Amino acid sequence: MAGYVDGQLLIDQLTYVLTPSRLYLAHKRVIRDDEQTNLTTLQSIATTLGGSTSELDSCQFDFGAALQDVTSFLATARVLEFVGVDA
Repeated sequence: MAGYVDGQLLIDQLTYVLTPSRLYLAHKRVIRDDEQTNLTTLQSIATTLGGSTSELDSCQFDFGAALQDVTSFLATARVLEFVGVDA
């Protein structure tokens, strides 16, 4: 391994990069980027077909009640997942 006196530096760097919190944030970024691509694509299709997404662009949702307990959270997550799959 060029540039390494021993393997410990490489191990230290990988341990730092691959911590659960860093992996979680990286995963969230991938999901965010995918969702942004989906949104941009759907907006483009709507515009191409003569529609508008302006009313939807300003939508805001309050999921507070869905996050109060595990049962509510899982039920909401299931519905949202099926909506996403069906889309």
